[in-house]
Amino acid sequence: MRLSFTSLMVRALKAMLVSIAINLLLYLLFVRLGIIDVSLPVTPDGRSLSWLPVLFASFVPILAAAIICWLLDRLFPQKSIIIFRMLASIILVLSFATPFTIEAVPMQMALGLNVMHIVVGISTIYFLTNKASSNEQ
Repeated sequence: MRLSFTSLMVRALKAMLVSIAINLLLYLLFVRLGIIDVSLPVTPDGRSLSWLPVLFASFVPILAAAIICWLLDRLFPQKSIIIFRMLASIILVLSFATPFTIEAVPMQMALGLNVMHIVVGISTIYFLTNKASSNEQ
């Protein structure tokens, strides 16, 4: 595929903006509906889930994925998209376990958090590997 680093970062920025917007809206909706319990401690130091960790969790993985995508493109230019999509899909599936590591997490909250993982995963795969998501043809 041979993407420039700059082009890939533009794609990553689009993925980040979409993920952040959707996940912040989902967070607000899930809190309002009682799906996310903001009184439940989710961090080792006892803090609850707020919009700030949602924001970070919506863009940090995409930044890491963009760097991995760029490296794969350099190492395996003919197969980089296939390898990246497979790797990203595996990581997405594995990420489904993390909400269940929160002590006493209600099932509805774990599932809601997994919906937010899906948003990041789909946005990442779409924007980083789909030519239609960029101006280059």
